[in-house]
Amino acid sequence: MSSSTIRRSLIVLAAIGVFGVSSYAFLGSITGLETAGRAGATGDNVDGYGLSNLHYTHNAADPNKIDAVRFTLDGDAAMTKVRLVADGPWYDCAKDVPATAAEQARPGHKTWVVFTCNSKAPQATVRAQDELSVVAQS
Repeated sequence: MSSSTIRRSLIVLAAIGVFGVSSYAFLGSITGLETAGRAGATGDNVDGYGLSNLHYTHNAADPNKIDAVRFTLDGDAAMTKVRLVADGPWYDCAKDVPATAAEQARPGHKTWVVFTCNSKAPQATVRAQDELSVVAQS
């Protein structure tokens, strides 16, 4: 890896870490979050990528369980991961091809790519979530 690629990855990680802390503060301010059917945060621009359309998919039987995290980047990435708990596992993300095609059909979104991250193994929960960190590298 070149030093510029490493530097770019570190900048993206640091900037999204700040975003994660902000979103956690927002999520923590909602009372009864552990039984909520939804969680969320706003998108943010970071060096290298713009992140938007952040969505959590909760388990239908237990809304405390976060089954997946989905977001859109304004450019493609060869590797993306999310972490929901400090010092917790990093979940791999995959391109959502149908959602990406629909997003890229919108005016001005030609390079946008949608990613989905399965957070079932180990199972992520709303109660345990204390951050939202996203790493993206092209």
